[in-house]
Amino acid sequence: LEGLSYSRPLITADIGSGMSFVNQNGLTGFWVEPESVDSLRQALNTLHKDPLLCSQLGANGRQRFEKEFTNDRMACRYMDVYRTLSATQK
Repeated sequence: LEGLSYSRPLITADIGSGMSFVNQNGLTGFWVEPESVDSLRQALNTLHKDPLLCSQLGANGRQRFEKEFTNDRMACRYMDVYRTLSATQK
């Protein structure tokens, strides 16, 4: 999330941590295969060789951050979860 907030493209591996939700492959950065040096190298080289793509992915990431992950947005989501849980407990 910090990378998105600073308009940086992400390179992430899907290891079941939710990064595939945060980083949209080809839109905000790239997904790489876990434990794959070649996959990581390819993603890094792509970003290094194409500054325009790097900037576009970063800008898309910032937009995604503003839409989905600001403190206010996250607080509202947590409150929705708490309300739902408390309603089911009654």
